[in-house]
Amino acid sequence: MTEPHYCKYCNRNFTFKDIYDNHALTCAFFYKTKREKERDLESFERLPNPQEMYKLVQHLMNECTHLKREVTKLRTNANMRKTRIVVDWLNSSANPIPNIPFLEWTKQFVASRKYLEHVYLRDLTEGIKMMLDEVLLDKVKVLPIRAFTQKPGRIYVYTIKLKDPVLDQDQNQNLDQDQDFAIINEWTSITVPEFEKWIASLSKILLREFCVMQMENKVKIFSNDDEKDKNIIFMMKMNGGKTSDERRAQDIKKWLFTKIEQDIQECEYV
Repeated sequence: MTEPHYCKYCNRNFTFKDIYDNHALTCAFFYKTKREKERDLESFERLPNPQEMYKLVQHLMNECTHLKREVTKLRTNANMRKTRIVVDWLNSSANPIPNIPFLEWTKQFVASRKYLEHVYLRDLTEGIKMMLDEVLLDKVKVLPIRAFTQKPGRIYVYTIKLKDPVLDQDQNQNLDQDQDFAIINEWTSITVPEFEKWIASLSKILLREFCVMQMENKVKIFSNDDEKDKNIIFMMKMNGGKTSDERRAQDIKKWLFTKIEQDIQECEYV
């Protein structure tokens, strides 16, 4: 048999619990003390009119925008600090020094006919990837290019820089005279324009080899219409096709990062 349900406020008896639950909520409100009722009434607020509601939403949006800017600024500062820490570690004596600076290393890249064949079968982006892939597998002790899992998308290169000369304190010093610039090698984070320029230079290496191949096969190329059409298609691919230079650089950068990334922990970095 179902147990009866008694209301502790009005002592009324209910057989069905769902009806009792609905009653208890209402009954509790009406049986509250006077002070409790006055407190509840004071908590009621007048509903704002449409104009006031608009002003409130506008205020909240401004506050939200301000907070977003602050969060973005904090994240940027944090990322800059982390990047600076990584660069400081790379330039420390604890880190092995590359055999050759980045720019000198890239000058050693040589185009191969198999790279050109890969461009013809795929596209210029894949041809550059193939060239880089073989260079990265070369038996160089320490490559002048690195990346870390903890810094997604960021690539570091070992570069040569000219240190600013220390000028004499004498204000009458002739600043036009030759100054001794100190050459220093250091790791730095490669910028987007610098990376795009590098990929463009690799494209030129392949393009020059393509021009050499064209001259060698000039008779064959102009022997019939099929060969002419093939050469035109090849030429379009060598010039990048429909892919922009920026898009190609982005694609290669993502691919390169996955090829060379290391875990900072494994590099004994704290």
